[in-house]
Amino acid sequence: MVNYLSNEILDNLFHIENGMDLNSIFQILLNQIQENLNLISILIHFVKMIKFGIFI
Repeated sequence: MVNYLSNEILDNLFHIENGMDLNSIFQILLNQIQENLNLISILIHFVKMIKFGIFI
């Protein structure tokens, strides 16, 4: 999972267009990291639900 997320971030790095400034690049990276953190928090939530036997 972590490897997948790292690959996603690296993938985005290499798809950055030539004319972009550093602010745009960092904004893309921050957005990607935010999406990944949201995904991880959702996964943690489901693991907790399964752990406590709560299936909603």
